[in-house]
Order: sequence, then C-alpha cells, then structure tokens
Amino acid sequence: MNLLYITFVCVLFFLYVWVLYNAPVLAVGVKHLKRASLKKNKPESNPEKLPTFSIVVPVRDEERVVGRLLKALFKLDYSPEKREIIIVEDGSLAVFDAYNIPETDVLLRAAEYFEDSSVAAVQGTPCAINANENMLTNLVSYEEAVRFAK
Repeated sequence: MNLLYITFVCVLFFLYVWVLYNAPVLAVGVKHLKRASLKKNKPESNPEKLPTFSIVVPVRDEERVVGRLLKALFKLDYSPEKREIIIVEDGSLAVFDAYNIPETDVLLRAAEYFEDSSVAAVQGTPCAINANENMLTNLVSYEEAVRFAK
C-alpha cells in the first residue's frame, strides 16, 4: 500500500511539472496563432512600388519534396516580374527550405517591411506542414511560433 501511494505521488508530481512547463508554452503559442489569424488581411500594395525578391531554395537530397515547394512558389500572389526563384544544390542558407509551404501572400507581407530603408532582410515565422499530425509535432510548432514571435 505504501509503494502504491509513493507511485501515485510520483506520477502526480511528474504531471504537475510537465503541465507547469508546457502550459505557458501552449498558451503563448495559441495566443500567437490567434493574433496571426486576425492579421491575415491581404496587404494592398502598388505593384510598381513592390521590391524584387530573389527566392533562394537550397536543396540537398530533397528531390522528393522540392516539387511541392516549387508549385507553391509559382502560386504566390506576387508579380512574376518582381520575383525570381533560384534553386541551389548545396548548403542551407535560404529563405525557404524544401519542406516549407509558403502562404500565397508571403511576399506581399514581406514587402511592407522593405518600405523602411533600414531593413535589409526579413525572417518569417516557420510553420510546419505536419503541425497537426500528432502531439509532438503540434508542440514543436507552438515552440517555433513562440521563438519567432515579435
């Protein structure tokens, strides 16, 4: 009976610590996602004033998934004359990686930051395509959202 009580207390302590660590991360992640969904208004910009983007995509042994990324990049809601896609076969210095699927207005939203002449680069918040696959990928997605929050 005493061993059962000790086991019960240990399990409760473990759950308490787990909740104490994960609850704030989850709360901030949910708050960030709600705020981001409210800001999804499509930016309106004059096409002549939009900057030109070079989208660099490094690929290394990702031939199975790079096609999906390229299809998404061709669907971007941004003037084709104002963007170029450069595929690099090596390294990892990039705007997009082959496992990302950008939203169609990502370049329009990034262009707003370049109205400030002191801005030289923009880093977006990563959003995994498998975020809702299981509890682990969901938690990692929330942690990334919190890490890249303003």
